[in-house]
Amino acid sequence: MEIIKWIDVNYKNKELKLRDKVILQLMYDGGCRIGEVLGLTLEDISLYKTKNANYVGIIKIRNRLSDKLFQSSKTCMKITSLNDYRKNEYQTKNVGFQETYISYQTYQMLIDYIDVSRGKDIKGSFADSVERTTFSNEYVFLNLRTKTVLNISTWNMNLRKIFVANNLPIDVGVKKNGLNHLFRHGFAMKLLYDCNYRIEMVQKRMRHKNQSSTLIYINPTDEQIAEMKIKFEDEKLNNDKKN
Repeated sequence: MEIIKWIDVNYKNKELKLRDKVILQLMYDGGCRIGEVLGLTLEDISLYKTKNANYVGIIKIRNRLSDKLFQSSKTCMKITSLNDYRKNEYQTKNVGFQETYISYQTYQMLIDYIDVSRGKDIKGSFADSVERTTFSNEYVFLNLRTKTVLNISTWNMNLRKIFVANNLPIDVGVKKNGLNHLFRHGFAMKLLYDCNYRIEMVQKRMRHKNQSSTLIYINPTDEQIAEMKIKFEDEKLNNDKKN
């Protein structure tokens, strides 16, 4: 992703560089919505080893009573009291919580950011712990200067600056073209046209309840249509030669 390369070159502060890269990667590599990213806490991150001995990161997405409005996970169970954490619905996948996968590289970048950003001066990053553990839970992403929870206004302002610096168009106030959502859209397009996932798998990775929601993301460019046509003709030609 060109924006990631630009951040690598132009950001001088290590903590800020890691933070912005990880946020973008969680949306583009994990298909997370920006509210889900900003609501991410330390206990929502884990590492999974596949049967082939490969590692991927798992991000657990859920709501907490301590969440601000901009940290809401709109497709997960809404929380109105601390008692909700003990309900079966809250502990049920795709009802109380959802999961998404990220590459090991993104996972490692996330862990590096947590290590760099944590210190004795953390002030306002407290989050409810719902894993029934004794450690003090925290939201992951912080304002660089105040060391409080990164809010959506600060992040959006920062993201607009990144787009402007890269000569990318900004549709201010147009919800369907929100800058953050472009990365989730890119995630869907990557699965469809680069990874050649079937629509059912894309729906699962996007965490959509209905396939109609997934179909909204299918909007191939003329270049992609041309490439698919060429690929189809090449495969057909090769099959004809074999026969």
